[in-house]
Amino acid sequence: MPWGKDGYLATNSLIATVLLLHRALFPEGTGSEFLAQLFDAEVLLRYRNQWRANTTIKTMGGRNFIVLHDPMTKSFAIDLESKLSESAVAKVEIADYRQFAHGRHLQLADGAAGTAVIVAFSRDSKDLAEATLGLFPSDVLTFKLEIPGEEPNELVVAGLVMATLLTETIASTVDRDPGQPTVPTFGREIYRLDSSQHFRGWVQSENRYSLAARRKFDHRNVSADEMDTAENAAEVYEGKLQAAVYKAIISDFDGTLCNAEDRYSGMCPHIAKRILQLIDDGLIFSIASGRGGSLRKDLVKALPPEYHKAIWVGYYGGSLIQPLDEEVEHPPPNPVFEDLLGWLKTTAYYPRLENSRKSRGGQLTITVSSPEESRKLRLALRTRLNAGGLGNWKVFCSGHSIDVLDGDTSKNKVVKAIGEKFGFDPLTQVLRLGDSGDEEGNDYDLLSQGCSLSADRVSASLTSCWNFASPGSSQAGATQQYLDYLQKTDEGFGLRF
Repeated sequence: MPWGKDGYLATNSLIATVLLLHRALFPEGTGSEFLAQLFDAEVLLRYRNQWRANTTIKTMGGRNFIVLHDPMTKSFAIDLESKLSESAVAKVEIADYRQFAHGRHLQLADGAAGTAVIVAFSRDSKDLAEATLGLFPSDVLTFKLEIPGEEPNELVVAGLVMATLLTETIASTVDRDPGQPTVPTFGREIYRLDSSQHFRGWVQSENRYSLAARRKFDHRNVSADEMDTAENAAEVYEGKLQAAVYKAIISDFDGTLCNAEDRYSGMCPHIAKRILQLIDDGLIFSIASGRGGSLRKDLVKALPPEYHKAIWVGYYGGSLIQPLDEEVEHPPPNPVFEDLLGWLKTTAYYPRLENSRKSRGGQLTITVSSPEESRKLRLALRTRLNAGGLGNWKVFCSGHSIDVLDGDTSKNKVVKAIGEKFGFDPLTQVLRLGDSGDEEGNDYDLLSQGCSLSADRVSASLTSCWNFASPGSSQAGATQQYLDYLQKTDEGFGLRF
């Protein structure tokens, strides 16, 4: 923005953060043309000059404000209230048009000499804004502002920019700098007050069985009997895990050995270091993932070459199982996937998914743009498979894609193959790690059997797939804890929580 570094209101940090979130949440290129125009230096300067010369805004100086908004311009109203109030430029009340109609208009009935109304609206609500203004008493000072943009994401970002520019203009009418207000001593002391010394809040139980049980219930409120049952089951399962003698680990990759947002950055270095220590001590280490060649590149980069021959990897959901030192050759896809894709062409999803799917072996992967799209498409795929007599096929999801696996493909296939090769019992001598152990997650099969731990989401089962990570730990952080719990014994390795 044109005013350089952040001040008291951290405007540049706010807008930069919102733009990063916009890039993360929406497909690449969404709104790019609009945003380029919005942040054009000449466009911003034109807004600033027009508003500084606006006689209505000049008259508003020293008044308090009511800010009216519609659902699409709420970001503008909230941010304007925050900026004007926190910098003590004005007192601000915000209301949508319905709230205002339900009684807040009474503030204008007995004279509004000390109040001005800022009326914000999107293109779709312009008629409502005009109709509302047309009923105002003639002595009410108003400023109308149409927030640019057509799509909701455009209006949110534009609203923040408009709030920033309007704050600057209103503050200039009372000769105040909202970025450098005079902060009194008591205000600084309040800011530095350590609330933890004065407010205890809810003290989280140190009992990991209770925390693990809450995770099974997705932190919903449940009865005391239900909690007791789950806590007892957690204690029993911990006993099973600690009694086992482990010869191997078989782990998912994305969200387990690296955080989901770091999936293209490779394995967490601390986890890689710990894995190498365990291998040196005699533990067998393998990976089961839905990824293929890109996963091998990450593993080769993270782990020294002398370990590659000993580390076996199940690619494409178990369609291809081989040591890390071998190049990945794409296995031929199940021909039934062509029929499924043919059906997909007849749905509303296909135009967006035409270039976002690939099939390797017994796995069809479809990249999706949002959790809502994922939910609807999974249901449609599951219904189609059941109708086609493919009830043993599975539809799983991760944070970024949907995987359709044929009846012969599973991460458990990796466990079985590695167990046969190295001679260990897949149910009692291997520690299974993953992050998506819930019933719709792509680690559900892997974590529903044997000795398993989830680094994030869990299933409803009380006999498998528990999450014993400490409070606040998930994904790679939780996996690091689990690996650190492993201790070498005379017979193999044991878990010691």
